Amino acid sequence: MIHDIRYNGDLEVADSTETSYTFNWKYKQYSFGNLTGRQIADNGISGLIKLFENQTIKFETDENGSFKKLLNWEELRDKIRNALDALKNTNQVSPEISFLLQQPLDKQSIENTVLKDIQQFYLFYGIKLHIGVPVEQQVDTGSSLTGAIKSDTSLLLTNIDFKENFYNITYYQGFDAESITKLTATIALLFAGTDSFQHTQDSEKKDVEVLGFEDFYEATMHDSGWPLKMTYYRVVSLQDSNQVIERRTITLLE
Repeated sequence: MIHDIRYNGDLEVADSTETSYTFNWKYKQYSFGNLTGRQIADNGISGLIKLFENQTIKFETDENGSFKKLLNWEELRDKIRNALDALKNTNQVSPEISFLLQQPLDKQSIENTVLKDIQQFYLFYGIKLHIGVPVEQQVDTGSSLTGAIKSDTSLLLTNIDFKENFYNITYYQGFDAESITKLTATIALLFAGTDSFQHTQDSEKKDVEVLGFEDFYEATMHDSGWPLKMTYYRVVSLQDSNQVIERRTITLLE
């Protein structure tokens, strides 16, 4: 089942200094279904998602708009913990929820849970690019399950429209396939209820072998720096197929 989650987000400048901005990002008007638009109840997932209805995420950026830190992560941790504890006492627990129940609710995991949209929104702030000249680098992405995962990234300014006052940017991140295969195998064991610290055997790795794991971002930005439309999608390449396993779109509402 591929879930379709939609909501509106209000962004408010709460405070500012010479070197920073404090923002409030508020979620509202959630809808939850599948790609056919049919409303569904999915073993606790919709309840966790709607947990953020009218929730405010407080965070800070630098003076150029580059994301710095989440400010109210402890408040969010407690809210998520209470919701997960309530689910433990029901039989409405999907494999996804069971997986979440086994994860530590530390600062990093809370940020990974609640900041995806916000970090996408701020991805292209505070950068300097020349049209047609890619900025490439290798980075390490942390994982509490497998340690660091290496990835190659490329950032490119593809077009500037001076008449309409917008420009287009793309960002690509390709992850180390061996590390992703190990991570996928570990998650599969967790979904199956197996000890997450158990060593994954070669036969288990083969069953979930990942040949490619890539993230793509595309954005149309107003010349003020405000995103007009941003699309993100994650593609996993297996032995016999390429699958888009996640997609997020942010669109400015007039």
